[in-house]
Amino acid sequence: MIRIDSTGMVVQAVDSNNKETGYISYSVASDRYYTRGTVKQAVKKLYDFAWQGLEMSSVTYLFCAALNPDGTVRNQLIYAHALIKLRYIKEKYGL
Repeated sequence: MIRIDSTGMVVQAVDSNNKETGYISYSVASDRYYTRGTVKQAVKKLYDFAWQGLEMSSVTYLFCAALNPDGTVRNQLIYAHALIKLRYIKEKYGL
């Protein structure tokens, strides 16, 4: 579970039995980090979340490069590549 809002951030990693394996939280008000369990698992979960966002932003960039402001396709090759990457990301992350 990852929760990010104006008060801070919480990252909780769980195993297949839904048992907590790692936990990191950051509070904006106190400017402190709290950890529990194996921090490595929580950091990996945060890394995977950030990587997914990076992949989605690269696909968004490809679509912007391939489309005109009115929505028509400017470059068919870039558009086709963006669709292939989008399908891959949707399949990879179950979106």
